[in-house]
Amino acid sequence: MPKEDLVKIIPKPKPKIPAYLNFLFWFFLILLIVLVGFYFFLENRISSFEQKREELEKEIAPSQNQRELEEKITSFSKKMSDFPKLLENHKITSNLFNFLKAICHPKVQFTSLRLDVGECQISLFGKTESFHTLGEQILILQKEKDIKGLEISNISFGQEGKVNFGLTFTFSKELIEK
Repeated sequence: MPKEDLVKIIPKPKPKIPAYLNFLFWFFLILLIVLVGFYFFLENRISSFEQKREELEKEIAPSQNQRELEEKITSFSKKMSDFPKLLENHKITSNLFNFLKAICHPKVQFTSLRLDVGECQISLFGKTESFHTLGEQILILQKEKDIKGLEISNISFGQEGKVNFGLTFTFSKELIEK
């Protein structure tokens, strides 16, 4: 009879795949399709959430006008907090004019004034009719308790026989404080 080496012409029946393998194949194929669909669904949701987040950040983020307003408010707030300090250290130099008016001889005319508030020093330049009037003015200034270190300088004759002079003295701080 025939040898086993001979070519067999009759086709063999296909081996049957067990039913549980078929079930598993279709189950995993369907699971793969569902997972791929779920992946694209989640990607779409993530991108829509990112867009909404960006829109909300734009709404929440302060605009240029708001930033400028905040800067102005901060600046005004700082100025307002500095105001009491400035007011506390404010010197009322106009009080000096009332003081000078009270101690000025009626025949003496002051033409120039230099004031150093930090040193409490004042330099006055003026003119008068005579040396006698200048002497009276000096005596008035020497008697004043708020004046110290009176110096007289630049005494000269000016036009029309008037006496020009300069006075420098220090005054007490109480004159320019509140």
